[in-house]
Amino acid sequence: IVGPQEVTLLSDTHVTTVYGQQERVEVGYNPKKHGRPSFQSKVAFLHNNGWLINFQLCGGKSTSKTDFQSFFEQTESLLPKGCWLSRVRLDRGFFSEETCLFLEAKETLTYYLKGVVNPAMHSHFAQIPEEDFTKELSYEFYIDKVNSQEFTANYAFMAM
Repeated sequence: IVGPQEVTLLSDTHVTTVYGQQERVEVGYNPKKHGRPSFQSKVAFLHNNGWLINFQLCGGKSTSKTDFQSFFEQTESLLPKGCWLSRVRLDRGFFSEETCLFLEAKETLTYYLKGVVNPAMHSHFAQIPEEDFTKELSYEFYIDKVNSQEFTANYAFMAM
């Protein structure tokens, strides 16, 4: 990266099944091989160029939300010099009130958080007037009103 630059961070997790005896392996959530020991890996990439900024290997009982705040702060500290974080996109595994409150406290940051709409959330969103929803087209992110099984939200949705 040359010169000062605004960057977007993409963060995701992945479950890796383990065969044999390995340190810190745990039986936890494993969508493909139920009951098998696994690792949960957290990754953070720069959207701008695909660079891997942070990687964390956790035991299989860990979730995306486990120690998210420390993972995020460590990731921020690893950004290349001259870069400032303006947007973050998180997959649905990171969805929690705690994650939203942590990111909302960062006033200069816009975040996009994917989540599964359960019936209680769907009825809550149905009560919000359509004019209160934000439409935004930025990179590959598109935010629109909630009418499907999954939705993407940023702080505009979360600050109700």
